[in-house]
Amino acid sequence: MIPLRLYIYAGLAIAAAGALWYVRHTANERDEYKAKAAQLQADYGALRAAYDDERRRAKDATDEHERLLTKLAKDKSATPTRSVRLCSSPTGWVPAPGPAAEGVNPPGDAGHAGEAGRNLEAGPDIGHELYALADRVDEQLAQCASLIKWAENK
Repeated sequence: MIPLRLYIYAGLAIAAAGALWYVRHTANERDEYKAKAAQLQADYGALRAAYDDERRRAKDATDEHERLLTKLAKDKSATPTRSVRLCSSPTGWVPAPGPAAEGVNPPGDAGHAGEAGRNLEAGPDIGHELYALADRVDEQLAQCASLIKWAENK
């Protein structure tokens, strides 16, 4: 028969072995978690730096766009709107520039080919619309220039 004392020693040895395995396993997991945490911190730092750089570039592009719009507004206020009038023909036909074919009269001409430019009436003033359209185009060009500069800085 095996004495009771050996059973107690065997139980204590198994418990000690289990405790050592647990401590070692926990230490290995802790080291793995520390390595993962360090990697995540490095990834977060890289992403944060990239985000900050993109945000700075976007702010620079926005500031450039605002500067261009301010310059355009200043130039617009310094430039008076000129009167622009289209001439309208009483017959509704205006001859095209360049030599006309001989013997060909345009529709509704009624023999007035030699009087082109003399029988035209002044049309409405479209200067405001033309200048407003030019201002919108200038704003779009300023926006495009800012976006191109932002894209080139990548």
